[in-house]
Amino acid sequence: MKLSIIIPAHNAEKFIGACLYSCLNHQDTEVIVVENCSSDKTYDIAVEYQKQHENLKVIKVADPGVSNARNKGLECSAGDYVWFVDVDDLINPDAVKYVLARCDGEENIVRFNHYRYYKAKDKLMPRFEQPPYWFWFHERQFLWEVVWDRIYKRQFLIDNKIRFNEKLNFGEDQIFNFEALNANKGYLQDSHFVYVKTWNNPDSITHHLTKEMRQQNINMLRELKEKYKTDKKMVYEIDFQIFKLKQLPSFKGCK
Repeated sequence: MKLSIIIPAHNAEKFIGACLYSCLNHQDTEVIVVENCSSDKTYDIAVEYQKQHENLKVIKVADPGVSNARNKGLECSAGDYVWFVDVDDLINPDAVKYVLARCDGEENIVRFNHYRYYKAKDKLMPRFEQPPYWFWFHERQFLWEVVWDRIYKRQFLIDNKIRFNEKLNFGEDQIFNFEALNANKGYLQDSHFVYVKTWNNPDSITHHLTKEMRQQNINMLRELKEKYKTDKKMVYEIDFQIFKLKQLPSFKGCK
C-alpha cells in the first residue's frame, strides 16, 4: 500500500459522498474515514460506500475533535505516505496517480498546489505556484496553516512522534506542521494542482471560532516556543506567527 487518505468526518452528510467519490477507485490507495460524534447520517453513508469499495475503512470513535480523528486514522493506516483530506473538500481526478508517481520514498514531505472553489463565484481559483524547493524557515504565508495540501511519509511521522494536539480543534494543523517541518528542515514543493478547497461548509469549525479557541491557539504556540527555545530560527518563526495572528481582526482581544 503506497498511500493512505485519512478523512475525519463529523456531521458531514452533505459532503462525504462527493469527497469519497473523488478519493476512491485508485490503485495502491486506502481511504480511511474516521467518524466522530456525528448526529446526522455521516456514518451510515460512509458504511454504504464501504460495502462497494474494499479499500475503504470506516472507523467510528467516541471522542470528539478533528485532531483525535486524524491521529486515530494515522494509527490505523498502512500506506507509505499519508494524506489528510478534509471531508468537505475534493481531490482532482489525476491527483492520486500524480502523487504516487511523485512520492518515490525519498522525500518526507511533499507540498502541492491547490484550487479554491468559491460557490458564490462558481469557479476554481488557483492558489500558489512556487519555486522547486523552500526551506522551512523561509516561507511564512501558507506554510504552517494546513495539512491537506501536502503528503507526509508515514514512517517519518511515526519515528519523530509527530501527532495532532488533541487539546486543539483550531490551529492544530499549524502546530503539527511546525513539528514536522522542524524535524525535516524542509519540504519539496511541487507545482501540480491536486486538491480543491471548497469553503462551502457553513458548519465547519472555521465558521464557528470563538475568542477562547483563538487564544488557545496562541497559547499553544507559546508552549511550542518554550519547547524549542534554544532554536533561534524556530523561535523567530513562532514569534512571527503569533504576531501575524494577533493582527487579524478575528483575533482582536487575544493576549
